Amino acid sequence: MGAHTAQTRSPFTGAAGVAVILGGAALLLVLIQFAAGPFAPQDSLGTTIVDIASDIRDAAARKLAGEPKPEPQAPPWTIDRIMVVVALVAGGAALVVAAVGLLRGESPRALAVGAGLGAGAIVFQVAVWLALLIIGAMILVSILDNLGDILPGG
Repeated sequence: MGAHTAQTRSPFTGAAGVAVILGGAALLLVLIQFAAGPFAPQDSLGTTIVDIASDIRDAAARKLAGEPKPEPQAPPWTIDRIMVVVALVAGGAALVVAAVGLLRGESPRALAVGAGLGAGAIVFQVAVWLALLIIGAMILVSILDNLGDILPGG
C-alpha cells in the first residue's frame, strides 16, 4: 500500500455550492426581515388605520359626487421592500441553479439542500404575507363596520 489516497470531492462544489449559498442567504434575509424588521420608518398603527378609514370615506364621497379617481402612485422603494425582492430573487435563483446542477449530474442530495433552502425562503415569505393579508382584511372589515363611529361626519 502506498501513500496514495483517493481525493474525494465535496458534494457542495459547483452548482450545488452556489445553490446552497443562494438559498441560505435568501432564508437568512427573510428571517432577519421578519425578526428584526421593519427597518424603514413606519407610521403608528392608529395613524395608518385612520388614514385608511379617511381614504375609504373620501373615495366614497368622490364616487357619489361623480369626480374622477386620482392617479395611483407607486409605493416607494424602502429597504424593507428591497430586502423582500432580493430574498425572493435569491430563493428563485437557488432553485434554478439546483435544477441546472441536476442536469449536469451533480450530487442530488447537495442540490436538494440548496433547492430546499431557496424554496423554504419563498414559502416562508408567502405564508407570512398571506397570514398578514388575512389579518389586514379582517381589520378593514372591522373599520368599515365602524366607520361612522371612527370619523365625525361619516
